[in-house]
This record gives sequence, C-alpha cells and structure tokens, in this order.
Amino acid sequence: MTKGTAWWPSISQWQGAILFYETSEDAPSPTFIRYWLRNYAAQGILQSLGGILLARPASCGDATYRARLEAAVTDCLAEAGLTQLPVLSGLDFGHTQPMLTLPYGATAEIDCATASLTIVTAGVA
Repeated sequence: MTKGTAWWPSISQWQGAILFYETSEDAPSPTFIRYWLRNYAAQGILQSLGGILLARPASCGDATYRARLEAAVTDCLAEAGLTQLPVLSGLDFGHTQPMLTLPYGATAEIDCATASLTIVTAGVA
C-alpha cells in the first residue's frame, strides 16, 4: 500500500486501531523508525490509534538494538504528545521464533499494567 493512494487506509480506519509494528530481519535503524512514525503523526495516524504492539526485533548482532528501537518509538510518541498511548514491546509476532499470529479485525485490549494483550473477539468467523 502506498500512502496517498486509493489503497492507503483512510484516517477513519485507523481510529482506535492497534498498530502492529515489526522490523523483521531488515533491522532498520532507529532513525528510520523515527522518520516513519513522524510521518504517521503528520498524517494524524498516531493520534487516532488505540495502541501499538512492537514485535521482538532480531538483534542482528547488536545487543542494544531493541532498546534503541523502543527509545525511538517513545521519543516519537512524546513529540506527538502521546505519552499515554498504550504500547507493548518485545512480542512474538512478525519475523520471530516462536511466532504468534495476530488476527486483523478482531477486537483486542492492551493492559500496560500487566504487560498483556487480550484478543477479545474471534479472529475468524
């Protein structure tokens, strides 16, 4: 999907959504992550979200990568005034082993106090 095209979700489709964010084995730099999230903030996407899930990244030989990735996310959220947005990090989805499959379109709840995600509705009919 390319931003600004008919295939890109409208801002209303982001309302209350939980963004699944993973870096895969590509391990983009935290600077790149900042660019991406700042773009989402400029579009109003971050402000519309109900929360963010960060997949456990592959370290690719860098023991500090996860911490730098998490710092990039929290910095961008602070810049956007979204310090209360629920975020869970280090989850096993995306390009991880083991790999949890997250259902699109299901209702879910993030509980930061217990660092848990609950899928409330069925992922399939």
